[in-house]
Amino acid sequence: MLNKRQKRLIKALIRADSIKEACKKVKVPRITYYYWLKTPEFVEELDKTQQETFDQSIANMRNLFKSNNKNIGFKDAAKIIQNFGTFYGKK
Repeated sequence: MLNKRQKRLIKALIRADSIKEACKKVKVPRITYYYWLKTPEFVEELDKTQQETFDQSIANMRNLFKSNNKNIGFKDAAKIIQNFGTFYGKK
């Protein structure tokens, strides 16, 4: 079972622009993050959270494309894609 620090870091990784930023926000040394990446339980939860975030982002993007205001829909969908690319590059 993950401890509170691990759970907080996973949430921070979802929202942050970088590993460094996420670790700093929750006060976990980066070396600890890399150590946790060697534990199957942490990696499994991180992967699960990434997949859930991706699935929700795709659903949001589909809804944005259906928007009557196409400028907002495409702009927001592009931002989701950009953020997700950054997110998946974190591992």
